[in-house]
Amino acid sequence: MSLYSKFVKHVTYPLINRREGIKGVYAHLKELEKSQYYSLDSLEALQLERLKNLLVHARENAPFYRKRFKDAGFNPASLKYLDDLKKIPVLTKDDILANLDQLVAKNFREKEIHESHTGGTTGVKVHFYRDNGCLALKEAVNIRCERWTGWEIGEAIGIVWPAMQDYLGKITSKTALKNSIWKREYVLPAAVLTEEDMRKYYVLLRGKKPSLIKAFPYSLFLFAKYMLENELVDIRPNGIVTTGEPLYKQQREIIERVFNTKIFDSYGSRETSTIAQECEIHGGYHINAEAHVVEFLSSEGMPIEPGKRGEIITTDLFNFGMPFIRYAVGDTGVKSPKKCSCGRNLPLMEKVHGRVFDEIVSPTGRKVSPITFFISLGGEGPDIGQIQIIQESLSHITVRVTKEPKPDPEIYNYYPRMIKRIMGESVTTMIELVDEIPREASGKFRCVKSLIEHKKNSQP
Repeated sequence: MSLYSKFVKHVTYPLINRREGIKGVYAHLKELEKSQYYSLDSLEALQLERLKNLLVHARENAPFYRKRFKDAGFNPASLKYLDDLKKIPVLTKDDILANLDQLVAKNFREKEIHESHTGGTTGVKVHFYRDNGCLALKEAVNIRCERWTGWEIGEAIGIVWPAMQDYLGKITSKTALKNSIWKREYVLPAAVLTEEDMRKYYVLLRGKKPSLIKAFPYSLFLFAKYMLENELVDIRPNGIVTTGEPLYKQQREIIERVFNTKIFDSYGSRETSTIAQECEIHGGYHINAEAHVVEFLSSEGMPIEPGKRGEIITTDLFNFGMPFIRYAVGDTGVKSPKKCSCGRNLPLMEKVHGRVFDEIVSPTGRKVSPITFFISLGGEGPDIGQIQIIQESLSHITVRVTKEPKPDPEIYNYYPRMIKRIMGESVTTMIELVDEIPREASGKFRCVKSLIEHKKNSQP
C-alpha cells in the first residue's frame, strides 16, 4: 500500500465513517475475519442465535410478522434448529408491496431508519427500509469479500455501474474531495456507454491506478473490448468483483485477459446486500453465513438437497428495521456439498441462475447493456408494479406495465424520453398496460426481450 492509502485507511476513512453514522466497521470486520474460519457447527450456532433474536424482535415489533407467526402456529422463542424456519411462509415481493408499513419495526424512530428501493431487475420495483445501525455490519461484510481480491481499505476502486442510485449524487468539488479521502470510488455511469465515455474513464483509471474494479459484467465486458480493440492494456487491478447480472464464460475470459487479473463473481441483492462471493480459489460462492441464512427450495417449497437447483430464499440477520425473513430474492441456485480448500468454512453455492435479459441494439448498431437499460426504466423511474421491455424492431420499443398497483402517470413522459436518450431520437415507444406479464415456455420471466434477437436465432 502507498503511504496515502495507509493514511486513508487508518485516519480519514474511520473518521468520515463515524461522521456519517457508520460506526464500528473495523470492529465488525475483525470479528468477520475470525468467524469465516469457525467450524460449521460454530457458524450454525452463531446463525441460530442471531436468527432467534431477529424472529423474536419481528414478532414483538412488526405487525406483519406477528400475524404471520400466529397464523403459522410458530413461536420464535422455541426455535431450536435452522430447519424450523420452514414453518414460516416465504416472503414475496407482492407481500412487501401490499404490507410495507406493517413490515417496518415499530420500535424504530423515523430518523433511525432509511428508505431504499430495488433496481427492478425482477420486473418489480419494491420500496423497503433498513435501520441505520445495520449499515456498518453490512459494510464490513462487503469489505471482507472485497479483501479476498487483494484490495485493501484506502486503495482506489474503479466502478462500472448502471444503477446511479447506488453511487452518484451531485458531483461538486466538496464531494470529490470527500471521496478522495474516504472511499476513493471512481465511477463510470454505464447505463449508456459511448467511446468518448470509455476513453475518459480509461484515462481516469490509468491515473488513479485502482486496486479493485467493481462492475456489472456486461458493461465491463464492453469496456474491456474497447480497451482490447484500442490496445489499451495497462490498467492492472489486484482483482475484479462482478455482480448484478450473470457472468458468462466469454465475458470472464476477455475481462481477465485485458486486465490481467482474476474475477471474483459476487451474488447479492439491493434488499439484503452481499449474499455470497467467490474467493481466491474460485471453486464456488462462499455464503456470508454470519449475515444470512440461505435456503434452496424445490418448486413445491420444500428444502432441496445439495447439487440440485432450487429457489434461493434468504433471511437477513442484520436488518431489524424491516426484517426480511425467508425472502424470495427471485433467483435460483445450487447449494454445494463441497468444502473450499481456502480454509474458510463458510458454506458454498455452486452457481446462481439469475434474471433473463436479451441484448438490445440501437438503430446505429450500438449494443446497449440490457440490465442497465432495464434499471434506467424500472429501477430509477416512476413507481410501477411489474414491467417488461420488448424490442420489437431497431426503431421501436414496447414497455409492458401491469395495471395493478396503478402505475405513476409520469411513465408516459419518462419512458419515451429515457428511451430516446439511450437508444436515439428515432426510436419510438409504446406503453402497454396489461393485467399480467406471462412467463416464457421455460417458466422464466424475461425482463428484457428482443424480438430481433429471437428472429435472428430462429433463422436456418
